[in-house]
Amino acid sequence: MASSIIDYILPEDQEEYKAIIERAAEAKANAPKERKPRGPMTEEQKLKADETRLAKLQAKLAALRANKPENEG
Repeated sequence: MASSIIDYILPEDQEEYKAIIERAAEAKANAPKERKPRGPMTEEQKLKADETRLAKLQAKLAALRANKPENEG
């Protein structure tokens, strides 16, 4: 039968070992994820991104104009 590290840890130290393992697992779960590097955008992707940005800005402008009081210039 294969031995594990837990077999060599004294019984009084096993709780501390388990706490260390739990903290390590939590730290790993909360570690920042590595982002994939992006390549250059194609012209079609740039056009689509610009169209999306334009639509959002037009919606924001329309909302601002809708909230503008009538007596302002």
